[in-house]
Amino acid sequence: MAVSTSPLPSDLLGKFKLSSSSHGDAESTVERAGTSAFEHKTMRKIDLRLLPLLGMLYALALIDRTNLGVARIAGMDRDLKLSIGYRYSIVSALYFIPYIIFQLPSNIFLRQLGVCGWLTFCVLAWGAVQLAMGFVPNWELLGLCRVLLGLFEAGFFPAMVFIITTWYTRHEVQKRLAAFYVVSIFTGGFSAIFAYVLSLLGGKQGIPGWAWIFIIEGAITILFGIIAWFYISDFPDQNTFLSQEETAFILERVERDRGDSIPDELTKKKLSSNNITSHTKRAVSTAMIISFGGIGGIFATTVFRQADFPKYLPGIYATIACQITLLILLGITTLHFWKQNKLIRACGTPSSREGHLGFLYTL
Repeated sequence: MAVSTSPLPSDLLGKFKLSSSSHGDAESTVERAGTSAFEHKTMRKIDLRLLPLLGMLYALALIDRTNLGVARIAGMDRDLKLSIGYRYSIVSALYFIPYIIFQLPSNIFLRQLGVCGWLTFCVLAWGAVQLAMGFVPNWELLGLCRVLLGLFEAGFFPAMVFIITTWYTRHEVQKRLAAFYVVSIFTGGFSAIFAYVLSLLGGKQGIPGWAWIFIIEGAITILFGIIAWFYISDFPDQNTFLSQEETAFILERVERDRGDSIPDELTKKKLSSNNITSHTKRAVSTAMIISFGGIGGIFATTVFRQADFPKYLPGIYATIACQITLLILLGITTLHFWKQNKLIRACGTPSSREGHLGFLYTL
């Protein structure tokens, strides 16, 4: 964890009514708060405001992007003739092209677009596309809907990760993002069961069962998009649900952790160094990391070919190879940063790294 002596910038101290003339007063306020129920109450308020809704939206995003396979089994393959050639693989892969391309610009302009307005638009838009997929008459229009789905979902997940990182210290971020992934695994386990139940509506109103999956799940997403408009919070320095004292406390603890409680200007120099301790660099890094996950999605949709049915051995072997490579890279990076931290501790005196004295990498 970082050991930073950077004070909260004077303009923010003034904005949230903590005197910038005496940084010691601000420090004592934070220290008192940290040893009382104030910190627990404030962090709990933030957790309840951010995590449940964002977690639910993230789960819906995963369901909406992955329910294509369940719909295929429920009759879509027959109705839209997806088993001909590589049609199903093409439709699946089309999602990831805009998903990869538009994540970075979305995160870069997130502050200008406004967190609440932009995320609400993304959720409502992909919910509408998901619903529309229930009425497509052919595989070409299904492919178009998948492109639009990837376009609108591209703005959500990297923005969600970026927003969370601005509210918490680095070790807190790790725990909360880990919780999101656990929720996604849990939700994924039940999404297929839910989709099967929806498919039993086949024939109602003359609509096939696979179409009901898209229609109802799309409608649920739209409902939560409307809720998001009233509940999603902005960045810490722009929030409206905390008191001024609570906001100053949150900004100060983030400043102590990594020195980036307020946004900075994006420059080429900042992006050229190994450093994600500023708003702009984390906006870019989160988008880039998740974008590479999208590349993995394209790989996965093309390596499991219809020609390899029913065992799909080439796809299974390729997946195993990717997982082994992932573990190797994880070991290399962990070892590298562990050595960097060891060198810092061996110095005896705080050294400047990533622009901050005494900075330690999280492992």
